[in-house]
Amino acid sequence: MFVSEIDATRIQKGNTASVTLDAYGSARAFGAHVAEVATAPTAINGVPAYEVKLSFDAPDSAIKTGMTANAIISSANAQ
Repeated sequence: MFVSEIDATRIQKGNTASVTLDAYGSARAFGAHVAEVATAPTAINGVPAYEVKLSFDAPDSAIKTGMTANAIISSANAQ
């Protein structure tokens, strides 16, 4: 996924995320975490954006390659 430069400054490797897949609706969420945040931007429609790669916390056969996903990334984990 790509995020704005403002959001990229708040996201760190290891942050938790909740991912929903359009195929299952918002009632079914999958746990994930940030695996990588790009250090260089990619221009999307002339606007700099940073790629964030998520990794699911547990394998699930319901998750298929190419599914449309939405993610909420927690930028501050409780300590």
